[in-house]
Amino acid sequence: MSKPNDKTFVDASQKALDKQVNAQSPEITHRLAQARKQALEQQQSSSDPTQLWVSSLQRSMFPTGIAMAALVLLILWLPINEDTQELVQDNLLSLETLDLLSAEEDLDLYEELEFINWLSLQAEQG
Repeated sequence: MSKPNDKTFVDASQKALDKQVNAQSPEITHRLAQARKQALEQQQSSSDPTQLWVSSLQRSMFPTGIAMAALVLLILWLPINEDTQELVQDNLLSLETLDLLSAEEDLDLYEELEFINWLSLQAEQG
């Protein structure tokens, strides 16, 4: 449809609808107005921000709670044995070594600290 045809169609539709509204009985008009008023009141009461916040929180808490419970069960179920602890300690030691090697500070300081630590251990043992 072209622009002038659209305008004529809109005008004709408005006239036809206006004619139907004017032809309605007062009882139907009154009932429609009551239904409209009731719908608007329900919309205003249901758009209370606290109700929306609570309902969205309840919907998001359920999956989050299930995920947290599954995580706790997984942590409790996985056995932690000595091999696992040694592996974790080895990784921590290698990370510390990597950190020391990548540091720009002088390695002599670390060697001196290691020697002082060795001396203190020797003094405690004997």
